[in-house]
Parts: sequence; C-alpha cells; structure tokens
Amino acid sequence: MPFANKIELYSYLAGFIDGEGCLTIQTPRRRADGSRYLRPKIQVTNTNRTILDICLEEWGGYVTFHQPKNKKWRRRFDWAIEHPVDVLYCLDCIERFLILKRKQAKNLRRLSEFLSSRKKYSYYSPEEIAITEAMRVESSLLNRKGNDIAIQ
Repeated sequence: MPFANKIELYSYLAGFIDGEGCLTIQTPRRRADGSRYLRPKIQVTNTNRTILDICLEEWGGYVTFHQPKNKKWRRRFDWAIEHPVDVLYCLDCIERFLILKRKQAKNLRRLSEFLSSRKKYSYYSPEEIAITEAMRVESSLLNRKGNDIAIQ
C-alpha cells in the first residue's frame, strides 16, 4: 500500500471523494409491495481504476466499467457503496477530512443511521416518510450543479 498508515489513506481518499465523488440519497424506490424506500450512495468516477480498487478493498461496494459511445472519450470506472452499514463505515473513516462535501456527508449519515436502526423491509410511517423525504430534498439541493451552498 502506498500509504504509511490508515489516517494518511483516509485523508487521501477523502480528498479524492471531495473532488471526484458524489454523496447522495438516491431517489425514492418502490418495492414489489408498493412501499417506498431511499438508498444512501457514495460514488466515485474516474478513468483510472487504481484508486477505485483501493476504495473497494477498504470499504467494499462494487466497481463498474463504462465504455463511452464516443470513441474520442476515455473509458471510465465507477466505484460505489449503497448499503447503509457500509456507507456509515466509510463516513466514519473520511468525514473529518472532507471539506467540500461535509454537509452531504452529514445528511447521508443521518439517513444511513435511520435505515440501519430499522427492521429490514418494514413499512415507513407517515412521519418517517416526511423525515426521509426532507433528507432526500436536502441531498438534491446540496448536490445541485453550480451550487455553493454545500461549502458555505
């Protein structure tokens, strides 16, 4: 490993995620029974897979490959984690080092903690729907392009 210790690794990866990553709450989804749920997601896209494999080794998740339709463009790789427990572990490691995406991380942590505390596949109460919808809207606002609210 090219890093002297875990702190150095987490600091580097936080900077990488700050610059190249996305911390978001995916749009509401529906289960087969019609109930809805949200999913936290940390994702990083890059044309070099090396650092994404380090993220994969450290926090799990998955890496996907995308071949562009335009032959002039380079191929890209996406690393992502979506399970609330994995997202929380990743945030535990990097959140203190984030600068640009600190507000997104706090919002993502709230949703991940909420989801981790629930019984699997249980229905959301009306109050829970309102709470999680507010988190999703905040995530959408923080991630809007050209928006400086995230770093104020």
